[in-house]
Amino acid sequence: MRKQKIILHTIGWQGSIALASLLLLCQLAWGAPETTLAAPPQQLVFLGVHGNSDPVSVVMNNITYTSQAPDNLAGTGSVVIRVGSTTLPPIPNVPFSHVSVDSSGRANGLTYVFNNEQDVPNIFGSGVGLSIGIGTKLAFVLQPTPSLQLSGGAFAAILPFRDSNGNAPKLQLQSTVSLSENGEITIDAQNASLTKDTSAGGIKLPGCTVQASPMNLHYHHYASGSNKPDEFTLTIPSATIAVNLPDIVTQDEAPLTLDAQNVSIDQDGLVSFNASLNNANIYIPLAQPMGFGLTVTSAQFSMKNSQPQTVSLTCDITLPPSLSTTNNTSATIPNVKLSYNFANAMLPEDRAVALNRHIGTSNCGVGGDNLFASVQLPQEIDLTWNGLGLTLPTGSTVVVDFSSTKGDPAEKDPATGQPLPASWRGIFIQQATLTLPSAFQNNGQPAKVQVQNFYIDQNGVSGAVSLNNVNVDKVGSVNITLNDLAFDIGHNRIQDCRFDGNMKLPSLGGNLGLSGSFSNTGDVSLAIEADQTIQSQDFPCSLHISQGKVEKQPNDKWIFALTGQIQFNGNASVLSNATLDLTDLEVGSDGHFQLGGAWLNLNNPYDISLGPAELEIRQLGFGTDQQKGMWIGLTGNVKLSGDLPISVQGNFDGIKFYQHGPPSLGSIAVDCEIQHLVHVSGQVDFHKPDPPHGYNDSYLDGQVSLTLECLGSGTGFQAEFLVAKHAWFVGAGIQLPQPIPLGSSGLGLGGFMGAIGHNVKSANGVTSGIPKVDQLVPLSDQEIANGQTSWIFCAGIRLETMDQNTFWGDFTLTVSTNPLVIDLHGNGYLLDPVDNNHIPADPSKHDRVLIGDIYINPSAATFQASLAADINIPSRDHKIIHAGGQIVLHIDPNTQYLHLGGPIHADVGQYQLQIDNPIEIDLLNFASVKAAVDIDHTNDSFSFAAALDVEAGFHSSGSVGWGITLDYDVSASAYFKAYVSIGYNNGLTFGGFVAAGASASIELSAHIVFATVSAGLSAYLNGALGIQYQNDQLTASGDLNAGVSVDLPGVGTVGGNLDVGYTFTF
Repeated sequence: MRKQKIILHTIGWQGSIALASLLLLCQLAWGAPETTLAAPPQQLVFLGVHGNSDPVSVVMNNITYTSQAPDNLAGTGSVVIRVGSTTLPPIPNVPFSHVSVDSSGRANGLTYVFNNEQDVPNIFGSGVGLSIGIGTKLAFVLQPTPSLQLSGGAFAAILPFRDSNGNAPKLQLQSTVSLSENGEITIDAQNASLTKDTSAGGIKLPGCTVQASPMNLHYHHYASGSNKPDEFTLTIPSATIAVNLPDIVTQDEAPLTLDAQNVSIDQDGLVSFNASLNNANIYIPLAQPMGFGLTVTSAQFSMKNSQPQTVSLTCDITLPPSLSTTNNTSATIPNVKLSYNFANAMLPEDRAVALNRHIGTSNCGVGGDNLFASVQLPQEIDLTWNGLGLTLPTGSTVVVDFSSTKGDPAEKDPATGQPLPASWRGIFIQQATLTLPSAFQNNGQPAKVQVQNFYIDQNGVSGAVSLNNVNVDKVGSVNITLNDLAFDIGHNRIQDCRFDGNMKLPSLGGNLGLSGSFSNTGDVSLAIEADQTIQSQDFPCSLHISQGKVEKQPNDKWIFALTGQIQFNGNASVLSNATLDLTDLEVGSDGHFQLGGAWLNLNNPYDISLGPAELEIRQLGFGTDQQKGMWIGLTGNVKLSGDLPISVQGNFDGIKFYQHGPPSLGSIAVDCEIQHLVHVSGQVDFHKPDPPHGYNDSYLDGQVSLTLECLGSGTGFQAEFLVAKHAWFVGAGIQLPQPIPLGSSGLGLGGFMGAIGHNVKSANGVTSGIPKVDQLVPLSDQEIANGQTSWIFCAGIRLETMDQNTFWGDFTLTVSTNPLVIDLHGNGYLLDPVDNNHIPADPSKHDRVLIGDIYINPSAATFQASLAADINIPSRDHKIIHAGGQIVLHIDPNTQYLHLGGPIHADVGQYQLQIDNPIEIDLLNFASVKAAVDIDHTNDSFSFAAALDVEAGFHSSGSVGWGITLDYDVSASAYFKAYVSIGYNNGLTFGGFVAAGASASIELSAHIVFATVSAGLSAYLNGALGIQYQNDQLTASGDLNAGVSVDLPGVGTVGGNLDVGYTFTF
């Protein structure tokens, strides 16, 4: 506060009183008599008898007296009040009475109650003023110092501040205030409140506005000449502070409201306080950056001597509404603490000016910079916009920058790498996971990539992506693995998206190179990389693409049309080093070739030789085999090699290269002629070499229709066909529409069979029975070179009863050379309709069959005769009784045997028995009897064996209901086995055993309410006796075992078993 200098001066009426006093003294000196005043004073001086030298004066002018008595002056006049250099407007017509004037000219006794407002602003330049309102009482005291006293009514102190409207706030005063004539004044107000007319605007302090009541005021101006500075202290124990924080520009410009404690302003105008948030979760919409919002959870604002100590707020930052979370709520960064840093105290521009100049003026507010914070996220934040997503992981760091003057060093433009402007405001993201548009998929989910240096401002999300080996396996509907992906995001929009990758071709086992782009509207465009070669990983070939076309279908599928060449390498067997031209080979979105169920026609046919046939490749195809995987196929036309007396026309069904298996050749639709013998048409299959069966070259066979020239033109029937290098075979049969009667025998001739072949043999070494193509293979080149060429001839007839049902059969005679083998074979059928579709018929397709065969091999001196039966009643598929068996008589120089069933395999020590081809009867699978007798002679040994195996059993399960549901499972079985053998081989041997046994079980389960109760019983009994004599040693053995088991509810399983055995050796 400035110290005030007092200059003394006098005014007119005061001088008159002094002159009158002087005259009175003269009269007394001269002895004149005592008299009263000749006239009352024209001016009454209550304060300021020394004129302007008194800091405070109160005078009355324009007096009209109603009483002139010296001790009771009365009347009206105008009162003029001066405080320092401030003179208030005159108060007219102020009534007075009982006023007296002392010898010094000082009037006393005036009291007055104001009926209008009078303000005494800026007392002595302090900025503090008085507001004298209606009802305020004016009075004077002479002791200890003549003083003007003001009290009561609307009396207030004018504070040296401004409110938010620019007006000075007033503090209601309840105590009397004295203004001494010498200028001393003291204002002390405790728990005072602002007047009603000024309380709404609050008190404007540096950087904030205070709403407070009550408050404490102390103001003291010392008497003139004391040279003491003014005392001023305003303290507010508790207040509400409205803070306009710098660099946080809100949309409504509303301040942040805080609770303040111990607000004080000292005589130097320095402000101190501590403030904090009074209402949590206050939402503040920001104007810069636009679209952001702050939900303030706590705030701290402290100032000491106008130096900000702490200015910070903790808040949740709501991102612009264009960004949302995965559950469609506003995106928020929680628990962000923003702080201000200050280098200088908030001091006035001129320390010498008055309080009302430097407290609350517009150039004194809180200021600062560095309003940014590095925030470590306490939880994951998922943001979405325009089909994109950004995941900020837990523990990652983001920079919140709301400063208009500075930026964080980490804030860089992702496109250029240059620092962002210092004026930029927003959220800078150092590391995040970007969810690509839904067109980019990985394992059926939107693909995600790791990104850096993204930022969010009032325009949205911006950033740049440039990645290699992206985890993407599908773009749109196309199965594509991305190698590179690059695009920019600017203001929430995708810009300049480019990518390249490979689409797997499962049908080929290679990858097709593709490139593409993606627009902000979600459109994908794709292109085929020209002049690329795809090396197949699964097949012995490569695909060279010279050019390609891409077309998007209405169903969001894609078609890729490839033009180029398919090139086979040296591992492609018959197609080694072949090159095939192709045009518009179509590939679908899934990488599979699209041929519309057909094959692709090649530009130029390709001829290859396949031994007995020459193929003209005309088409290319792709497909899948369940066992062998993907395949590449080639097909076309066929002609047979020129070294055979056969002419052929036909279509080739295909060469196939498999993903998981060797290549194979398919069927041929053929029409050929074997000169002077037969005309053939039908379907022929290609067979790859079969070294395990002695043939190392390819050959053809199949079912065909033949026309035999030897029987006359037009006679046709079904036949089997085999053509190989230096080998062939034709077998045929014809069924007559009606049997030809054979006299009065009751039999008829129902059909003929025949076959002829050259250089073929049985694949499994069996040379008896009717020869069939699927049982034959050609001789190898080595066998032919060794002179093993051979022929095979077969002739047969079908005999049948005239009713074509009681009995019929196929009877054939087969003769083969090198070595000579003669075989007479017959298949007979009982009570079975004649098979008019197949000649010879397949015995496995009929119900009651008798099979006989006589086999003679003169070169090996071998004779064998067999008879077999397979009887099913009523039919094979619904048999009640099955009877069958086989009898074989075999004679050769070393071995002779007669098997009635058998052979028999037995283990006497273990009581085990197995009979091959037994003589058996089976009843409903309930009981069966199997038997066999074997008589064998080999060189010097002889043996005889007989066996019997009887088994019976049943099984039944189900459920019944008697209020409760009862499940049951019952089974029982029994068996008897007997075996005996005797033989001689350098000594007598014999042996045998009998074994028998039975078992039974029953299980019951009852379902009662919510519980299941189970019980069961099972038992078994087995016994066996055996004897064996061998090497002069006799061994006898036996075994008995039995057991029982009971399963009881609540108890469990209880049971036991007995096992007794013995062995004696003599």
